[in-house]
Amino acid sequence: MLKKISLALDWTPNPMHSGIFCAIKMGYYKEFGLEIEWESPEINHYNTMPSHKVLEGKCMLGINPSENVIEAHNHLGNKSLVAIAAILQENASLLAINPQNIHPKEKLKYGNLDIPFEQEIVKKTLKSKYPQYNFKNYTTNKLDIYEQMYYSEINFAWIFDPIEGIEAKNKGLILEKIKLEDAGIPYGYAPVIITHYDTLQEQAQELKNFITATINGYHLASKNPEFAIKAITENYSSALKDEVIMLEIQKALSPYFMNKNNCWGVMLKSRWQDYLSWLLLEGGLNNSEIKADELFTNSFFDF
Repeated sequence: MLKKISLALDWTPNPMHSGIFCAIKMGYYKEFGLEIEWESPEINHYNTMPSHKVLEGKCMLGINPSENVIEAHNHLGNKSLVAIAAILQENASLLAINPQNIHPKEKLKYGNLDIPFEQEIVKKTLKSKYPQYNFKNYTTNKLDIYEQMYYSEINFAWIFDPIEGIEAKNKGLILEKIKLEDAGIPYGYAPVIITHYDTLQEQAQELKNFITATINGYHLASKNPEFAIKAITENYSSALKDEVIMLEIQKALSPYFMNKNNCWGVMLKSRWQDYLSWLLLEGGLNNSEIKADELFTNSFFDF
């Protein structure tokens, strides 16, 4: 009998998750006696973050940015959440501004994602290029945030450039883009696969097997984008309507999957530490006792 592994996705199935769906299609998980039960945030209109599902024991694994791990340690004061793999090795996120309907005397409308430390990050990044602008949060349906920017319901948003940036380009929308790094923010990892600290201790072998199969899936996805999109659409038929754009996104994301040593998932302590240090100084983090090496582990990777 297969061991069921529940996984809460951070978004509807898309090329960011392609390695997981490649591993499902190729039977990599089954080779280790695992069955992946994934769930899309569509099921509750994104009212519950994947990190909360993991904390509440509703899912064994989740996908979220590193901020959710840091926030759990910040508020709960314990080793509640741990990142076990980084899906992308480099930061692909940035602020994107739709220059239409911007009035200098009005506050910009920002599509709030409800991510920890988001306000400080967005303010610092926006002000680095446009110090004259202030902004106000605009409550959005997170799954429709790109559409809201396209139709000028919001003026700017924090996006993944190889995803929403490509969608914008294909609709003829020219976006102004500001990289977080250009604003002096040593951003961490996004997204990461997370689990509960207790799971880390009690089901280490299952996690090891999951990571091994997922590594193989992302290597396949990076080498064969056409196969990757087929693997996604077989599991999520709604992606079929955008298959051509999905393939373009897949090709754009592929270089982000592997580090310079062609390894997927591995994280650097220095990157976690640099981000922690910035959050303490400027990002609203108030717990100076958090240690970088308690936020993540590379223990499931073979070096």
